[in-house]
Amino acid sequence: MNEEKPRRVDGVLSKALGNETLLYWADGKAIHVLNPTAHVIWELCDGQHTTIEMENAIQSQFQLPEAQVDIAGDIERMLQMFVTAGLLVQRREQSESVLTPGI
Repeated sequence: MNEEKPRRVDGVLSKALGNETLLYWADGKAIHVLNPTAHVIWELCDGQHTTIEMENAIQSQFQLPEAQVDIAGDIERMLQMFVTAGLLVQRREQSESVLTPGI
């Protein structure tokens, strides 16, 4: 998970509304509401930030005690929700990244 650099799909628009962020497509296909933590993760899904960098940003911005919160697990769950909702470019399965020797 640490070296992965998630990337948003093209065409998703966002609009901040108070403490929440709306994600939607121009054609009105779907609307998703993000809380402040999910918003930070979404903004960092630019294909440039690793999940460990996301973890550091969440830790810093929200000043969460590491021992009490599973930040990495929460990020992984949020990324999976983004994938399921069609908001991220499909992530590779671990088995695809393993090279098998030729015969």
